[in-house]
Amino acid sequence: LRKWSFSLGAGGEHVMLGASIFPTRGATLDELVEEMRTTPPMEMAKALNEGTTVELLEAKQGGLLMRPAVFSMSRMRLQHLQFEIDALNYVAAVPSRVGLVMLTCFVGVSAGDETLAVAMERYRPLCDLFFGSLSEPAGE
Repeated sequence: LRKWSFSLGAGGEHVMLGASIFPTRGATLDELVEEMRTTPPMEMAKALNEGTTVELLEAKQGGLLMRPAVFSMSRMRLQHLQFEIDALNYVAAVPSRVGLVMLTCFVGVSAGDETLAVAMERYRPLCDLFFGSLSEPAGE
């Protein structure tokens, strides 16, 4: 649906925020919500990353857009033209009427650069703010 990308600082630091919808055929919203509620988070994250070369670091259940969600963190190395990038990808998967909404906060640095964890700590508040802007209001 939408992607925002920022090149920041030295060392090839890069942040991307994205929102996508992946249609699911034949599954109703109720079925998707039930699957999200009952599937262990790491199992759900593995299924959502099937066919990729990411290393899943963590997966947790939570809520977003007034529905259950799975939040996952993965690490990857990407090759783009002559550049190698080490990246952490923070993803929220949320069921909707038309499929899975995937919200992504991607933080990358030049490959071999040991500052990836530092960069993620620096930009994690941006990721949290992005996901938080889509959170349901707190109950009173």
